Amino acid sequence: KKITEPDVLSMFGLTSRTQIMDLIRALLNQDPQEVLHIIEDLHTAGKDTTRLLSDLIGELREVWVFRIQATHTKSREQGPQTDPPLYDNFFSGFDPECFRRMMEILTVCESRLRLVISKRILLETSLIHAMESVNAVSIDKVLQTLNHLKDNLEDESDGVKNQSTVSSQPQPTQTSRKAPEKVPFQPFSTKSE
Repeated sequence: KKITEPDVLSMFGLTSRTQIMDLIRALLNQDPQEVLHIIEDLHTAGKDTTRLLSDLIGELREVWVFRIQATHTKSREQGPQTDPPLYDNFFSGFDPECFRRMMEILTVCESRLRLVISKRILLETSLIHAMESVNAVSIDKVLQTLNHLKDNLEDESDGVKNQSTVSSQPQPTQTSRKAPEKVPFQPFSTKSE
């Protein structure tokens, strides 16, 4: 009998690269049902949870590095970047930072994995957390956007100030309200007079 890749993977409880990539796609698609379904299938097939997580982090790292290189190449305009076979154009729509955030979450999971009784529960909750981080925006990006908006508002207000004249400034309006009457101060006395 010829030994095949599925035989070897099954014997050692390893997960195929294709299954790992399917899991990454489900994470990026933010499909929790698919993520849990894949984990259920892998668990039923007897896959080693620790090794699965390690392989997943390794594959995320490869995609992350690929996306950084692709972004760098595009920014330098050195020509078209082609994706390796498993890194199809699907990944090109994602910022490299989302892969880094997922790796951070899963690395924390990996360090805790040997301390917990139910590895599957920790893995599933960490995967859902990693999935939710896909669209997260870093505080640096928020501050950068706010500063950009502030600069644009200041530029617009400078333009408006230069166009305005002294005569166009609003004049104080008179109101029909009377000023309150002044009442002399009378201290409160505790003695009866």
